[in-house]
Parts: sequence; C-alpha cells; structure tokens
Amino acid sequence: YGEMSSLSPDVVARSIAALAPYVRPRRLERIDEVLSRRTGRARFLFENPSNPSNVWACLRTLDSFGVQHADVIVDPGEYDGKAAVMQKRGMRTAMGSAVWMTVRQFGSADEAL
Repeated sequence: YGEMSSLSPDVVARSIAALAPYVRPRRLERIDEVLSRRTGRARFLFENPSNPSNVWACLRTLDSFGVQHADVIVDPGEYDGKAAVMQKRGMRTAMGSAVWMTVRQFGSADEAL
C-alpha cells in the first residue's frame, strides 16, 4: 500500500485518463458518487492483531460505513516462529480486502504516530 499512496498526482491523472475510455459513463458517475460520500474525519488503528480475520471483518465494516482511513501496526517482534509467518501472510490478505480504503501498515507505534 505504500507504493500506491506515494504515487504522484500526475501518475494518477495519467492512469485515470488511460483507463477512462474503458469505463461506462454511468459506472464512472457511480464511482464518483460513492467516493464523494467517504469520510476522512475518522482514522482507525489496529495494533498487533492476534487474528487477521478480525481485521478483515473490521475493514469491511469500516468500508461499509464510508470510513476512508485505517492504519495497521504489525510489530514483527510480537510474533514467533510459524505464528509470525501466518500473521504476516494473514495481514496482507486482510489489507487486500479493503481496496477502496486508504490502509497504511507500520512496524511500530512510533512509526504510526
């Protein structure tokens, strides 16, 4: 997600212009309508979740309420052995479920703040 959030406005504008001919006008209106209703006034933070499935469910709920921003802290030191691998894999899956949201991942609380 870091790569997507760091795209320059010029790259975003050129990408939209390149894809626009392939999107029907009514669909584009609907996308604009939905995105205009999102709120940036709230931000949610998940710190070292023990179950990535719960994060996924929470992100879906936040998305359904129009919340735009969520942050996730995954401190690798909090997970050992196989749990660490499963946790990281699960978090990537959970974060991928919120494609319309701005989800940032951090390695520590200090980085997030």
